[in-house]
Amino acid sequence: MRKTLAVSILLILLAGTARAQISSRVAARFQEFTFAAKPAAPAAGTRITITDCLTTACAAGGGTVRADLRWTGSAYEIIAVVGSGGTPGGADTHVQVNDAGVFFGEAGFTYNKTTNVLTFPTPFTLGATSVTSTGVQFNYLNALTGTSGSGTTLIFGTFTSPATGDVMTYSGGNWVNSYVGLDTNPQAGAIYAIVTGDKDKLVLRTHTTTMADTIAQAGTAGFPDQWSTLIRNDDTVDAYTVTAATSAICTDAGCGSSVLTLNPGDSARLVSNGTNYIATVYRAFTRSGNSQTVGSTTGTLTSGRCVEIDASGNFIQAAAACAGSASVIVNKQDVLAPVTLVDGATDTTLYTTTVAGATIVASQCLEVWTQFRHTTGTGSVTYKIFYGAASNTLFQGGSTSTVPMQAEVLICNNNGVTNAQTINQTSLVYAAGALGVDVGTAAENSAAAVVLKVTASGANTEAVTPQIWLVKKVQ
Repeated sequence: MRKTLAVSILLILLAGTARAQISSRVAARFQEFTFAAKPAAPAAGTRITITDCLTTACAAGGGTVRADLRWTGSAYEIIAVVGSGGTPGGADTHVQVNDAGVFFGEAGFTYNKTTNVLTFPTPFTLGATSVTSTGVQFNYLNALTGTSGSGTTLIFGTFTSPATGDVMTYSGGNWVNSYVGLDTNPQAGAIYAIVTGDKDKLVLRTHTTTMADTIAQAGTAGFPDQWSTLIRNDDTVDAYTVTAATSAICTDAGCGSSVLTLNPGDSARLVSNGTNYIATVYRAFTRSGNSQTVGSTTGTLTSGRCVEIDASGNFIQAAAACAGSASVIVNKQDVLAPVTLVDGATDTTLYTTTVAGATIVASQCLEVWTQFRHTTGTGSVTYKIFYGAASNTLFQGGSTSTVPMQAEVLICNNNGVTNAQTINQTSLVYAAGALGVDVGTAAENSAAAVVLKVTASGANTEAVTPQIWLVKKVQ
């Protein structure tokens, strides 16, 4: 005879007989089937198939399979029960759940056996953790070894209001999102011991007197290779020192000291290399005469120009050169090949340079020092200095001298203007000991480029050799 079997099956082995109890919803009672003898215990892991073939006439393997059991070595455990009836809910790949005694397939909870992908609905709760579709919660497999344990562990991280630029960091046994910024650690005591927690922080130091901080040896616990911190003397008056235990603090001066000194406004980044600390020092640009740091500049700075502070505390380019400052070389040329003259009326250039606009401002001067020699011919030669269109004759007229001749010329913008100049020149003929002095004027706009040159004129039988040319900017 055949019976329709229910879901639960229990096989009980008794001392003398073996009895199979199979629950039946049809009869609402256990059906007992007695074996003639207790079955011999099979090898551990052996599977036993139960079918609905209950007559001795059934051939081996006949009937419909209703359950699979496995012998563990001490008991039978149920592997599967079939034939319990019911229609799967939902569609293909939907995971089945018991919904008040009826199969229910959740559309958002699916398993694809081909791709081996399990998809969860959102939001859902896994244990005590709520996982929402907005990404506030995030779970992943941590395959690294860390303080939370080793191996592959399922870790849940809390993402709070994630924003562009956030990174995932480990904090207090959890993975969280955080912004990559620079936390500050203000310290106002006379002594502060820099701690491992100052990693990637800015330690701001202030105190009423000098400050003397310490830091542990590089490479010790908490200060490994690549550990770094940023320190700043935020005081306006007092100096600040950091002393490393055992390790050196290496600067551009080398690694000969374990002490780093920062003046008011100075900052430094300390990076451990596992043995010493490498310091990159940022020195403050301070006002002359005090220690107040000024953080801005205005205007375009020109090489050689002085810098001053305006009423707002900004660094600006000074209108004039600094008092007592050294002169600045504008142009220098050495000995050139002899220059053959054309005629007595043509000014042939010996040396020339173009002075850039604004090289000299109001009340500033150009100093020209030049020397040349009449090396061919015995005729008269006239020498001139040109500043733009204006010219001054040197040596007070023509000269037949063939010895070295030297001239020093001072071209100055008049007070308060840049378009009117006074030219003072002193010339010397070595052998004769003749000294010439003269004063001239010009009306060039020194805010624009101006050509400066020295020339000679004479018959084409004459030649002059340029020997030196030096142009400087002076006060």
